[in-house]
Amino acid sequence: MATETGRVRVAVVGCGAHSLTSLQPCIPLIPEFDYVAACDLDASRAMLGLRFGARRWYQDFRRMLNAEDLQAVIVVGPATMHCEVGLACAQAGLHVFIEKPVAPSVDGARQVADAVRARGTVGMTGTMWRHAPAVRVQKRLIDHPSFGRAAVFQGMHIAPAVHAEGPGGAGGTSAAWRYMLDQGCHMADCARFLMGPVRSVSAAVPAMIDDGHRVFISTLLRFATGATGAITYASHAAVMSPTLTVVGEAGRAVAVSNLTSLRAYPVPDELGEPHSRAQVAEVWEHGANYRGINRPGYLEELEHFARAIVGGLPADPSLDDAWRALEMCQAVLDSARSGQTVHLDQMS
Repeated sequence: MATETGRVRVAVVGCGAHSLTSLQPCIPLIPEFDYVAACDLDASRAMLGLRFGARRWYQDFRRMLNAEDLQAVIVVGPATMHCEVGLACAQAGLHVFIEKPVAPSVDGARQVADAVRARGTVGMTGTMWRHAPAVRVQKRLIDHPSFGRAAVFQGMHIAPAVHAEGPGGAGGTSAAWRYMLDQGCHMADCARFLMGPVRSVSAAVPAMIDDGHRVFISTLLRFATGATGAITYASHAAVMSPTLTVVGEAGRAVAVSNLTSLRAYPVPDELGEPHSRAQVAEVWEHGANYRGINRPGYLEELEHFARAIVGGLPADPSLDDAWRALEMCQAVLDSARSGQTVHLDQMS
């Protein structure tokens, strides 16, 4: 719940580059938030939270929790820190927003989700693709009755190389798992968001994984609805460029490119003129007036977190979504290494 003024007393733990460029600049744009304090082990970085409205700064998050009357915490930093701080905040009864990955392992992420559930608070994770406006439009289109049942999903994620130290604190793991923690979880989360739970994955063999920092994997998916899909992961590109395509049984299709541009294709029989079929599509793009910070999805996800606390909306994505996306990523790697289909209901 919020204060008498309707504003949620929030703190940020972690003031690294991502926090300062993608998340903290959003806080002043969200009227439901009252930014109380920023925290980082590095004092010079913690003080930068004052730029975005924080009234105080700390170097010890436990000291901050004891000193401040907080209701919510945004946690952004290394994967191991996400798990430690997120778990402590959840156990303290605070609402928590935890940047992805929630933990460096499926079990760790599940533990944090269980802690939030036990206290009945709001717990969200930062897989922001599903909050990008283009993806939200895509979701509305495929959920409309005229689209028919979503039958096929196609995802491709081209991303830069994964650093040797991994996404904060995961340096002891394989390059493939570091890639999944840092990038692959986005595609897994969006596949589940658009199409529902995934029942099984079957990676193409041979797949290139753990070759230096390069990860190239294609995998087939079977969804609980009976729909099928495929995802291609490519880690050694110079750019980051995801694409998400869904085709419905009625023949309609909708594709999102780079989280900013959407193309919706009608049923061929509706076009009348056969020769024009390949050229007709409806296009939706952000344009120059997008109000968000850095990339689409960051402002929208934090707005949702605030409104989930104030208005009782369900967390989206929840911390259960977080561990299930990581579980799907683990299944992809297990399948790539074994050459066998992996059934997710046998992993949980």
